[in-house]
This record gives sequence, C-alpha cells and structure tokens, in this order.
Amino acid sequence: MNKRPSLPGRRRTLFVMGLAGLVAAGAVAQGGPTVWDGVFNAEQAERGREIYATTCALCHGPALGGVESAPPLTGDQFNANWSGTTIADLAERIRISMPVDKPGTLSRPQLAAVVAYILKVDGFPAGTAALDPQLVTSSPVKIISNKPE
Repeated sequence: MNKRPSLPGRRRTLFVMGLAGLVAAGAVAQGGPTVWDGVFNAEQAERGREIYATTCALCHGPALGGVESAPPLTGDQFNANWSGTTIADLAERIRISMPVDKPGTLSRPQLAAVVAYILKVDGFPAGTAALDPQLVTSSPVKIISNKPE
C-alpha cells in the first residue's frame, strides 16, 4: 500500500530536490566540477603511489618529472598539456597507451588510483570520496591549473 508523505514531508523532499538542482546548476554555471573540488581521497592516492612506483616511474621518473621521451606528469609542462581537459581525457590516455610495454593492462581501480596520485602530486586537494573507478574514463571533472575563485 503506497502512502503519500505528509505535506511537511513532501515540502521537505521538494526543498531538498530544489536545493540539489541549484547546486548542480551552480556547478554547470561555473563550468562544472574541477580537480580543485577534492575528487579523490588520500587512501586512493596512496594506492596510486604504489602502482606508479612499479608501473610508471621507470619512464616518468620517481618524482613524476619525466625521463627522456616520457613527459612529466607534474609541473608547468603537465599543466600546459592537460589544463582545460578532463580527468577522463587523462585517464583514457593512460588506459590505452600505458604502460608503454603493456598498454591497457591497468585495471579500472588501478587507473583511478594512478590518476588520484598524479593529481595529489600536482597539488590538487584530496576529498573524502574516492574517484570512481568505473567512471574515471568518462569523468567530466576539469583539470585546471589555477584554483578558481
């Protein structure tokens, strides 16, 4: 038997739905979520550090500074290459081409962790929630080098 919520309950539900819509509209008006919004957590970045050390550091260097033909994953060149793109762009590039000797072998959780680690090293803040491994290659989160006001 379906019972309709009381009038105050319906008002509360409508208020919460309306508030959520305003928050979402605000994010869209500001260009959507960015890496400054805490889109990964510290634990995920730590897992990414371990994966990076065994899978990526040989080419990109232990401090993500790049080695020979492998570009840096931090600093001015990283920002020049990736600012204005999305986490999905970065994750997809890693997914299809890295590691160079075994492209496509990182699992989605590993991929999300490596992206989280790269973001952490680049100085973007951790949040409370992990970057969703199932959505990492479709994430609309923008990479922007300067913190929005």
